[in-house]
Amino acid sequence: MTHSPSSDNPWLVVIDMQNIFSDQYPNPVWSTHDFHKIIPNIKKLADSGRYADRTLITRFVAGSDRKGSWEDYYLGNKGADVPDFDILYDIIPELKYLVDTGSDVDKVVTQTTFNKWGDEKSGVRAKTGECPHLILTGVALGCCVLSTAMAAAEAGAYVTIASDACSDTDEGISATTTIINGAYQPGLITLKTVDEILKDHG
Repeated sequence: MTHSPSSDNPWLVVIDMQNIFSDQYPNPVWSTHDFHKIIPNIKKLADSGRYADRTLITRFVAGSDRKGSWEDYYLGNKGADVPDFDILYDIIPELKYLVDTGSDVDKVVTQTTFNKWGDEKSGVRAKTGECPHLILTGVALGCCVLSTAMAAAEAGAYVTIASDACSDTDEGISATTTIINGAYQPGLITLKTVDEILKDHG
C-alpha cells in the first residue's frame, strides 16, 4: 500500500521569518518581496491546532566558521556578516509566539546554510526523524524554501510547500514552480495552498 502523507502527522516548518528578510524592517539587508503578505497564511496554519508540538521555526545565520565560496559570499554581503544573535537575525515579532510557548520542546532550528534539512545531529532532520511529512512555509520560495525542500525530498521526506505562505517575486515563484513540477513529480515535492493543506488534514 502506498503511503499517503495526507493521513499522517505532518510537521509545520516556518523558514527564516527574520528581520533580515523583512520588507518592513529598517535596512533589512535581504528584503524579500511580499514578506508581510504571507504572515496571515503562516498564522492560519500555525494556529489551526493541527500541528501541536510539530511546529519548527528556522533561523538563517552567518556563523563564523566559513570556508570556500561562503567566504566570498559574505564579502559581497557584508551587511549580513553580523553575530548570530544580532537583532537582524531575530525572528520577527509577529511570529515569536511560535517559539515562546512555555513548552520544554525547542522549536528553533538554526543553520548557516540555505538548506535547513540538515542531518540526524542538526537541522530539521534532527527534530523530525528520518522520513517525515513537512509542510514548508517562509522565505524565500526560490532560495531557502526550495533548498530545504530538495534536500528533504532527496532524503526520503514527503514535502508539501504552502505556495501562498512563501514569499518571492512573481518571477521567482514561476521559476520555482517550473522546477518542482518538472523534476519532483510525482510524490517528492507538492505545491498546495494553505486552504488545500488544511482540508487535507481537517
